[in-house]
Amino acid sequence: MQRQRFGLVVLLLIGLLLLLNACGGGMDTSKARSRDVIQSGGIAPAEELRVGEYLNYYEQHFAAPVNTALGLDLRLGNTQMPADGGEAWLQTGIQARTTASEEIAPLNLALVIDSSGSMSTTEKMPYVKQSLRVFLRSLAANDRVAIVTYSNDARLLVPSQQVGDGAWIEQAIDRLGTGGSTNLHAGMMMGLEEVARNYDVRRNNLVILMTDGIANQGVTDSTSIASAARAYNDRGIYLSTIGLGRDFNDALLSELARQGKGNYHFIDSAAEMDKVGRRKLAGAVAMCQGGCL
Repeated sequence: MQRQRFGLVVLLLIGLLLLLNACGGGMDTSKARSRDVIQSGGIAPAEELRVGEYLNYYEQHFAAPVNTALGLDLRLGNTQMPADGGEAWLQTGIQARTTASEEIAPLNLALVIDSSGSMSTTEKMPYVKQSLRVFLRSLAANDRVAIVTYSNDARLLVPSQQVGDGAWIEQAIDRLGTGGSTNLHAGMMMGLEEVARNYDVRRNNLVILMTDGIANQGVTDSTSIASAARAYNDRGIYLSTIGLGRDFNDALLSELARQGKGNYHFIDSAAEMDKVGRRKLAGAVAMCQGGCL
């Protein structure tokens, strides 16, 4: 019997939609980043066109699994299978069960915020503040949060403390200002050290790093910055990154999030900031306990 040949193209939509349990593999930057470059009249660099992140950008809304932790969704793109050869498209999706709130470990979180002069524009710091307010209001009273800012050097704006009634958070956000250069390494290290100082195996230990620029103060070598972070990642402190504007180091932020088993997002508009603030950052509240996928 003559064997029929089919070019089976498998489109893996492994955007693990963990909703309240999203951690690791949550990178969706490439879509928003390339869109911004194209709209500004440029051509997106090939190394920034990461297919997996394009897929993760869109919420698929697969059916929730029943009586199992993971559900598999298979959809054939062809209405009929070609009898004489050709292509058949198969979409494969994986949906995780939503984690019940009582199963979520409390946070030990440090927010590391770029406060350099370039953050002063109307489409950056105001939206960062707005997004942080939305995100931080979603935290539990027993979560621990520290806020670090950095420009020429790093500053511990608020040492790690329990959220409590959250009143101090609004005051801290109001104090965020801008000016100076971008000492990303100093800010990142202070955030990692603050989380390490309060490390608790019963908590989700996480740093979220925001920046709109390329490191130009202090340690600026990308390999050295990533290596410094890895020492903390290996101890179970996770790292997520957020890029704003057009002039940040995409490769570095991507690598920091990948090795830190965190998420990497790009913000190019108020709408995107709102999306990340309300959905993506809020997902950090439920970072998986004891390790990430």
